[in-house]
Amino acid sequence: MEFMQARLGMERLDSVNQFLTPAGIAPRQHRAIETTDILLQMVASGRGVTALPRWLVEEYAADMDIVPVRLGRTGLKKQIFLGLREVDGEVSHLQVFLDLARSCHEYWHSM
Repeated sequence: MEFMQARLGMERLDSVNQFLTPAGIAPRQHRAIETTDILLQMVASGRGVTALPRWLVEEYAADMDIVPVRLGRTGLKKQIFLGLREVDGEVSHLQVFLDLARSCHEYWHSM
């Protein structure tokens, strides 16, 4: 089975760094696919597997024969960083967005 991913180097993939490599596993075949639509159509047709966020697979699962499967007992943890230009630091809608991001971060880390 071929491992397919978006157009990123294998060294940048969390599924490889956090799951496959620690287990001593390397995909025998891998392919970079241009778009998520094509990637998931290839998976749905049985041409390979991929690792994507659960929410994305669930969104496409309504129209394709795919299902999300957790990797490992606890799944993968993803860390996302936000950045903005100093000149935009006081823009009101960006402040609202940053406040929301901080509250989500605090919520998830309190669990």
